[in-house]
Amino acid sequence: MTDKTKQMYQIKIVTAYEVSGGYISDNNERAIRTQKYINDVCNILMDSDCTVLDIENAHSFPIVIKYMQPIE
Repeated sequence: MTDKTKQMYQIKIVTAYEVSGGYISDNNERAIRTQKYINDVCNILMDSDCTVLDIENAHSFPIVIKYMQPIE
């Protein structure tokens, strides 16, 4: 029998304020910062042995990142 790692389902809600500290009127700059922030969050989760399951509403806010986190 193999040991299975217990995992906990988590979500991270990303707001516009977290991404840029406020409103950015330039659509291109807002999109670039949002994509970079999502990539950074996902990289941190993967470095922590988390599995990113889904990113909802990535084109506007709030963005919801669903992931599984191993627990002991």
